[in-house]
Amino acid sequence: MKRHFGAGTFTPDRQAEPATTPFAGNDPVAALAAYGIELPAASVVERTVSGAPVWVVSIEPEYAAAGLWEQVREVHPKTGLWPVLTKTDTWYRTGPESGWERSRELPVPEFVEKTDGAQWLLEKYQEQLAEDYPIPRGGPDWADLDLELYDYEGFDWTDIWSIRGDCEEFDQLALVPAANSWLVPYELAWSGALNHDMDGADHAVVLRRWAASNRRCELVALESDTLWLGVAHEPELTEGAALAQALEGYLYCSDAAEQDRDSLDELAESMLRQLWRFWWD
Repeated sequence: MKRHFGAGTFTPDRQAEPATTPFAGNDPVAALAAYGIELPAASVVERTVSGAPVWVVSIEPEYAAAGLWEQVREVHPKTGLWPVLTKTDTWYRTGPESGWERSRELPVPEFVEKTDGAQWLLEKYQEQLAEDYPIPRGGPDWADLDLELYDYEGFDWTDIWSIRGDCEEFDQLALVPAANSWLVPYELAWSGALNHDMDGADHAVVLRRWAASNRRCELVALESDTLWLGVAHEPELTEGAALAQALEGYLYCSDAAEQDRDSLDELAESMLRQLWRFWWD
């Protein structure tokens, strides 16, 4: 029998990490070389909504790509360059010509500043209730899970990334001038969830919440319609905590439980892992 859960409230957002000054130079390769990170020549592929250039470099996929991401991410507080693993189709959904910001009472930067993730999730949940559309349940029973499989010692998101067949085509590393990882979809005007009425401000609000959570989630990759997050900390291995996290994932991306997975329970199991994939059909 599936555990019943309620969701009248969501835990308050934790305070976000301090912002980093975004990179303002014109040679990101030289900036990273100063910290011992060697990259091939970079080319400008896009501009952020703030007007800064975004660069890409060609890289080897799989383990090499994930390892390089880790190196660039480590020096982000010093460089202001956030790394994102990408491929050619990523750039079909970026920039003002393909991006989209829906009409809001507040300008987008002010909306992000004044809206916390708990509030955003609650509004989405209330919309779900108003539509009388049931959240799909079913799949693995918690008692049947081998929780030792979610022990992170000696294993992290880069290991999962490197063995997944759908990650082998990421042969670019984008260097995005950004204060935080959670601002990147907004800065790129990424429209991968456009058909779910979500714009860059929505991504920023939810990803900021998760970045500051006890799981510490960070953006690692973008495709045309898919967003990937690396998870640094181990999960709380209780059924209630797993379902609560999965409900947030479902409200952010309903396709994660309705198409990519078959139920909230299956999504809960997948979000115990160190790499999260959100795909908007």
